[in-house]
Amino acid sequence: MTERHVVLAADIGGTNARFAIVEVEGERFEVRRTKTCEARPNVDLIALARDFLGEGASVDALGIAAAGPLRPLEDGTGYIHMSNQNLDLYERDWEAAFGAPAVLLNDFRAAALGLPVVEPIVLREGRADAHGVQLLLGAGTGLGKAVVLPGAYATRILASEGGHCAFAPADPRERRMLAWLQGPRDEDDEDAYPEHVSVETFVGGRGLSYLDFFLRTEEEGREDDLDPDDLDLDDPDDEDDEDDEDDEDDEDDLGFREPAEIMAAAKAGETRALEVVDWWATIYGRAAGDFALDVLPTGGVFLAGGVTAHAYAALGKRFVQQFFLGFTDKGFTGSQVLYPTAIHGVFDPHLGLLGAARAALDQVPRAES
Repeated sequence: MTERHVVLAADIGGTNARFAIVEVEGERFEVRRTKTCEARPNVDLIALARDFLGEGASVDALGIAAAGPLRPLEDGTGYIHMSNQNLDLYERDWEAAFGAPAVLLNDFRAAALGLPVVEPIVLREGRADAHGVQLLLGAGTGLGKAVVLPGAYATRILASEGGHCAFAPADPRERRMLAWLQGPRDEDDEDAYPEHVSVETFVGGRGLSYLDFFLRTEEEGREDDLDPDDLDLDDPDDEDDEDDEDDEDDEDDLGFREPAEIMAAAKAGETRALEVVDWWATIYGRAAGDFALDVLPTGGVFLAGGVTAHAYAALGKRFVQQFFLGFTDKGFTGSQVLYPTAIHGVFDPHLGLLGAARAALDQVPRAES
């Protein structure tokens, strides 16, 4: 008889914390109910999860996916420091709070674990080896990445924090954009270096707002408004919420548009919004192509993340074409290597939760046959 288990799954990102009760029977995963909460800095995630589960309810195991690398502790358990939210998550705290085995894992490791449970859609036909390396990327609050290595007996997943890699501009406009985000160099300090600007600064959701604002100010000849000190690019470990709120107010005063507003305008056919989303998709594609040249994903590239899903819903094939343009923008040899790659979309909103539930199952003692 097939065992049935009930799992509490969580997917905690830079913007939201999502919880789900997942029932698992054999290979069948069923999400029974979910709840989404704002992932505020220093929020009590265990209290939110307890409230979601309900008084007196219990689960067989917990799978907690979070945006950050998993680190080992001396007692054999793990923890994740979420730099975007200044939060530390410990496996032992979750186990103690719920009286059940718990596992912490990187959010994109969880997303990769969820791939076999969902149905990807084909964005671009290509050659895909069923046993080949797969590459998963997701544009959301930031840029998540993972590598899937199928094997004869087990699949290995390599989590990544590659979204923090430095952005590489490809043309004069992007060099101007990068210089703006880095801020003016202190000529009086010869040891001063420009601010690090990561690729996820462009590809994450806020990147759409920055690209849109930059284009508009250049078009209107208002380059003096391009003051990086007005942006919310603070050290993620900075606990001064008032400074963050001031930055957001500055952005609003300057006329920043939210990513959702830009996507909606692009869907409606606004010229500048379309230019912004095209530019963003090309940068996204170039970042994916860089990673693909490192690992050669003959099993295909899989695109996830909320911003990716919204872009595809808004622009469809146009988004895919712009992404692939950037993906294969690698010179003659690099483009030839990447051109046959199959591209898939994975837009199931429960992807990370299902992957976290799969990871939790490994913590459940198996019944003796």
